[in-house]
Amino acid sequence: MTRDELLQTNVKIVSSVVKQAVQYSPESILIVVSNPLDAMVYTAYKVSGFPKNRVIGMAGILDTARYKTLIITIIIKYCHVVFF
Repeated sequence: MTRDELLQTNVKIVSSVVKQAVQYSPESILIVVSNPLDAMVYTAYKVSGFPKNRVIGMAGILDTARYKTLIITIIIKYCHVVFF
């Protein structure tokens, strides 16, 4: 499979998933981890119609560490809302 074929295949997949995410969770934040990352984030952004601050690309070890820290911070801050 060429890179262009991979791109077209992933665009179809991401578009389908994003449409469903928007349908069932219209207030969500999309975090895209599919390659090629920039193209998939742009696809998710365009298909979702969400503002740019609700569509995020996630790649790399450093980004993963930052993301884990962010998730833990959010969980700690809001766990009382979810569990109580």
